Amino acid sequence: MIESRDIGGIVGAPALDPDGQKVGTVTQVLVDAESGQPRWATVNPGLFSGSDAFVPLDRAEWDREHLLLPYSKEQLKDSPRFAIDKALVPAEQELLRRHYDPDPADGSAATSDDAPGKHAGPVI
Repeated sequence: MIESRDIGGIVGAPALDPDGQKVGTVTQVLVDAESGQPRWATVNPGLFSGSDAFVPLDRAEWDREHLLLPYSKEQLKDSPRFAIDKALVPAEQELLRRHYDPDPADGSAATSDDAPGKHAGPVI
């Protein structure tokens, strides 16, 4: 689990896919407005790859150097895009969750601690 104390190190760090390949650079972390816990990150895939992609942090890991994502570069590239200068609204969060985990067989979709809700803007 990624903690609020990790945020400062995550911003600017490389984001890696499950194979250890770089899929981009973390540009910001969004936290839950009530708990202060990190819930989402934006990842910039590179100069010619388009805009930043939102990724949920509930299944990501932080090894103190890299944000380890359970998602492929294609999933990031094909993800829904939203304005990165605003908080994600519940409908946007739901679209993103369905994109990254369209059929959660293990019941790991949103939990009460991770349910769509108000999220603050970036924390650096």
